[in-house]
Amino acid sequence: MEVSAVLQVRMFLCALLLGVAFGVLDHLFRLTAAFLQMDTRRCTGNLWLDGWSHTGLFFFDLTFFAIAAVVSCAFFYLLGDGRPRAFAIFGMLFSFWIYRVSVGRWFLKAAKRCGRWLFYAVFSGVRFCARPAALAAKRCKNAAKPIVSAAKAKYNKRKMIKKQEQRRAAVLLRNGVRKGEQVETERKIDLTRL
Repeated sequence: MEVSAVLQVRMFLCALLLGVAFGVLDHLFRLTAAFLQMDTRRCTGNLWLDGWSHTGLFFFDLTFFAIAAVVSCAFFYLLGDGRPRAFAIFGMLFSFWIYRVSVGRWFLKAAKRCGRWLFYAVFSGVRFCARPAALAAKRCKNAAKPIVSAAKAKYNKRKMIKKQEQRRAAVLLRNGVRKGEQVETERKIDLTRL
């Protein structure tokens, strides 16, 4: 089946745009990994932490390649009748590479600066809110102390009453009186040892 020149040009231009979109997506994944401190260039020497950072980067890269593969297959299915064309693959790879070496570097520098600014802004906001939050938590704790101590006292009182009832029942059983029977006044039951 012949593909017209207009369709080939259209497919090539769409492949170039798709390659740039893949570059942007790759940078977003890289920035997310850097934000989560999964940068492998800053290895700590700790095998567990370094292993986690490598594993995290592996899953980010795996996710990126899975998305790129699905989108590429959909692209070839929609525009190329399911047949991958070499010029379209070349267009995607070429525009991805051009984006990485030109605009991508500036994008990363700007994102790092904005990321630092954002980090300091968030950190300053957290520090600003931490002091009043700590004071509020301390006041809540002090306000809750009487309530908690009253609840503990009530619990301990119930526990003590239950123990006394158990001891009284044990003494009554030892003296031959079953639970629910009336205690005869004639019998001398030793209840003083409670």
